[in-house]
Parts: sequence; C-alpha cells; structure tokens
Amino acid sequence: MLQLIDNDNIESIILGDVNYDLSESVSPQALELKFITDLYQYDQLISEPTRVSKDTRTLIDHFYTSDPNNIISKEVSVVSISDHYVIYGIKKTKVIKENTKIIEYRDYKHFNEHVFLQDSQNYLSDFNEDLLGKFGRINSSESGINTPL
Repeated sequence: MLQLIDNDNIESIILGDVNYDLSESVSPQALELKFITDLYQYDQLISEPTRVSKDTRTLIDHFYTSDPNNIISKEVSVVSISDHYVIYGIKKTKVIKENTKIIEYRDYKHFNEHVFLQDSQNYLSDFNEDLLGKFGRINSSESGINTPL
C-alpha cells in the first residue's frame, strides 16, 4: 500500500496501535519498521511513551506522516479508560477557492425617474430613426415580400 501512495505522490498520515516498541529500537520488528518508513520517507512524530504500566513504558502507538510540515501539533494525551494513551495530531488544511463570481448591480440610491424616462424616450426615438434609415428604403419589389413599416 505504501508503494501505491508513494507512486501517486500523495500526502498521507498513518497512525494507530502498531505494537512495535520504538522506545527501544533494538527489536527486529522495530528495526524493520524503521527501515520501511525511512524508505518511503515517513516521519514518526510521537517520541514519548504511549502505554505506561507499573513496570513498563513503551512507545507502541505511532503517528507517521509523509509531510511533517503540515502537522501543526501532535500530542499524547493521558486517558485512564485504556491502558494506551491517546495520540492525535492537528493538520494544516488548505481551503480550495472556487472561481471568483463577480456580481454586477446598480445602485438606485440617486435614481431620478424623470431623467430615466427622458433618456429612455430619447434612446427609443434615436433607435426608431436608425431603423427607418436602414430599412425604410427597402420596398416590396426589392425584398420580394410586403414589408409594412
């Protein structure tokens, strides 16, 4: 699975109860795990014991990430409901912005109805004159149909 993630160059986080004690990295399992995580460039972020009993202090709960710069904080929290402490981390997130939507609107705060109606009438009058100027010269013999104006 690590090879698939590595091939896609995806940031990933792996955490949980692995049961390989990293506080004493002399065990063959811990050395093999360290080799694999180094090979795929994962950093183990927890360094304090995650399971403490009267006789032992072990680091068997692990928090690996492929990009430690995106982890803001990580903690081992002492909770008495389990023989393991809780491990957690807070990750930076990026907000993906959608394309900016531009909304155009008109401000009617200083709207003058009389000026608006006068401008509209002038515009329509100019528009009608333009139409007559362009199409008024066409007669039915040129267009082949009756074109009332």
